[in-house]
Amino acid sequence: MFNRMIKTGIASVALAASAVLIAAPASADVGAKKLRGGGDFVHSRFVNDWGQSRRQIRRLKRNAIDSCAYQVRADARYLGYQRTRVVDAKARQIGKRRFRVKAQVRLFDGYRVRYDTVSCVVRRGNVIRADGLQPIRFKRGGKFRGDRRFRQGRRGAAFH
Repeated sequence: MFNRMIKTGIASVALAASAVLIAAPASADVGAKKLRGGGDFVHSRFVNDWGQSRRQIRRLKRNAIDSCAYQVRADARYLGYQRTRVVDAKARQIGKRRFRVKAQVRLFDGYRVRYDTVSCVVRRGNVIRADGLQPIRFKRGGKFRGDRRFRQGRRGAAFH
């Protein structure tokens, strides 16, 4: 009697398992669908249009802002600014590994402080384009480029 119960129990478990395995692929399609691009997600995991999680997006944005700031500092140094500081920067994703960075930059040329808005396009961590830095404009007459030799006296003659 006991063997009959075990056999029927095993048979019922096997039958239930096979029914679950047969029905599983049909129901898996419903549960695995993820709508990208602002739709309703079946799962609570966030994925953007390019399949990146929030952590990956944060890391990529931070790298894009850092590489843009480095490039802006190098360009500003080349144009003659002594000190450059990126005050505020925002990055917007425009491709899988592509970002557009807009930054507010504080520039010091040895005489006065200026603020410029700079935009960069960063792809795979490399700056493709950086726009917005203006060259230093010196006033005619009273030139002071950080060296007293260039400063003019009262009568307009440069003294050494």
